[in-house]
Amino acid sequence: DTGYAFITGDVMIHMHDDTGPILEQLGEEKSYFEAASCAFPGLEKTYTYSSFSLYTYEDGERDRVASIVILDDSVGTAEGVYLNDSLDDIIAQYGDDYEHSVNLYTYTAGRMQLSFIVEDDVVTSIEYVALSGN
Repeated sequence: DTGYAFITGDVMIHMHDDTGPILEQLGEEKSYFEAASCAFPGLEKTYTYSSFSLYTYEDGERDRVASIVILDDSVGTAEGVYLNDSLDDIIAQYGDDYEHSVNLYTYTAGRMQLSFIVEDDVVTSIEYVALSGN
């Protein structure tokens, strides 16, 4: 189970996907950064585009998708939740089978999690995260 997909334009991205073909389709990033990964062995690379950042982890000779953070409301989840939406919008799309801690609502599917931070009933952060292990 690949879990929830992030879609931008004609590009569909799942956590743990090989980033080679994805980066080719996305084109040139606005910025690039790399550092030692906290969650996976090796380097974590960050590719920032106009509306989201894509983080990678090393898997042998390949880089794979570790996480995606949505940066503005010009893109949203494939199911139609955007920054500035409400908690009701999230629940309408994903149901009530989530983990809740303070203002963080997390849905787990396959080897990934989709997390929303909700402050004063407004979605202020959306992040896709690959789970390590398995």
